[in-house]
Amino acid sequence: MFGEEIIVTNRLLKLDPKRRLRIPSETKVEVGEKIYPMFDIRREYLLLLNEQDLLIAIKKYEDLFKSLREEGKIDARKYREFLRHLYATLCFAQEIVDKQNRIIIPQIAINRMQLSNTVYAVGKNTHLELYKDEETYQAILARRK
Repeated sequence: MFGEEIIVTNRLLKLDPKRRLRIPSETKVEVGEKIYPMFDIRREYLLLLNEQDLLIAIKKYEDLFKSLREEGKIDARKYREFLRHLYATLCFAQEIVDKQNRIIIPQIAINRMQLSNTVYAVGKNTHLELYKDEETYQAILARRK
């Protein structure tokens, strides 16, 4: 989907009234391609992934939860809650790219992130991250450091 290079860097994208987001043309997304929206673990931003990268992301979270369980940092009940959270609230059904290079953003993501008619998009190697605005992105970025 998004290739191996950073192809979209820090720009506003318009979200139309029908919740459709036009994917930037430089991403090389093909008509009919399946895109999987997925929240980050804190549900602060939305990732747009192809199927292969979605499976990699899910495996990463599963491995993290498993290691926490094995280290005794969480009990079996909390481990199951984490997995349920991962499968039930972080991942959404696939969206198909239409002929105009758009996908529909899930309403729950729009509500959770308090999106209006624009989103702040940041391109990363194999996915696109969507934030409410640039300030939200900068705040999350600062917290990571």
